[in-house]
Amino acid sequence: MNDVLGITPLNLTRGQCYELINQLRTELNQTEIIERLWQCNKGGSAACQEAYAQFKEITQQ
Repeated sequence: MNDVLGITPLNLTRGQCYELINQLRTELNQTEIIERLWQCNKGGSAACQEAYAQFKEITQQ
């Protein structure tokens, strides 16, 4: 998987996202993690759908 910059509004690499997601999983559910890292609210917006797709891609490493 390509570890490019620009994943999430925080400009994290995929590796950084993966590590942060694993840390946050002890406290937050999937939706809360996506809302925090991608700064979008659940509701079907294009941005949130893209965030969900990126989350799934990152967590399937």
